[in-house]
Amino acid sequence: MSYTSTFFGRITVLQGKQYAQCLEAIEGLSYRHQAHDILTKEMFATGSMHGYQDISIGFARTYQNMNYTEWIQEFEKFITPFEWDNIFVIAETANEGTKRFEWRQKTKINDQYMLNLGFIEEEKWYFGGGFKSYDELNGVDDEGNESNESYIIEQFINSLQRKDVSNVELNLYPTEDSTKFELQSSDAGLKQFAAALLKAYTSNYKKRKEKGHTEGFENVNLLETQFDISNLFKETSPLKIKNLRVHHTPSNKNWIYKFMNKIVK
Repeated sequence: MSYTSTFFGRITVLQGKQYAQCLEAIEGLSYRHQAHDILTKEMFATGSMHGYQDISIGFARTYQNMNYTEWIQEFEKFITPFEWDNIFVIAETANEGTKRFEWRQKTKINDQYMLNLGFIEEEKWYFGGGFKSYDELNGVDDEGNESNESYIIEQFINSLQRKDVSNVELNLYPTEDSTKFELQSSDAGLKQFAAALLKAYTSNYKKRKEKGHTEGFENVNLLETQFDISNLFKETSPLKIKNLRVHHTPSNKNWIYKFMNKIVK
């Protein structure tokens, strides 16, 4: 089954040497009618659109049956020989949803600021990527799979866990009603608790996927996933939640909108 993929973005370079090197690299590419290369001259807009001290060079192209990994590998070969400041790419595919990718030039090794933002340190740059929007949760791919949902939620988990965890406070207290409890938390604690809940959900999805099923289990025991969250609570907390136990039910994606809106606020 064929599908369409569109990649577009911009390369930002400093005026002078970087701009000249980038133009030279683009000039070294083939035209589309000359070769079946992933990157070609036509996809780049090389006009000089100045910012304060930099220039952004835009590019865009639509492909048939192009996956993220193959495109990124080829793109990184292209940007390796010359200098640039930062690069931003959005990739839209019919079967895997919309994702963003970002490269930032490495100015120092083990840059904690970049690492705290979720970037991966590579030899010549810092690389980051993830979801573009939660709109992908509304749909499924051409075969009816829910692969986008799991991926996007995992990116949201990563975002929550990158927050400051030094002020995590999570306490569970009994109330006068023995059937109800009160959860008291700092902002950081609430984000870690939210991440744990979402992890339990995605872990259950992965478990089902590993077994070759995402819908229709008859034995509910095969669907259950236990997730230990007792370590989230302070030692002084009167009560703690030890395990989250999740079992599969038919998916209703509206929950994620309501849940994340409350957490983000």
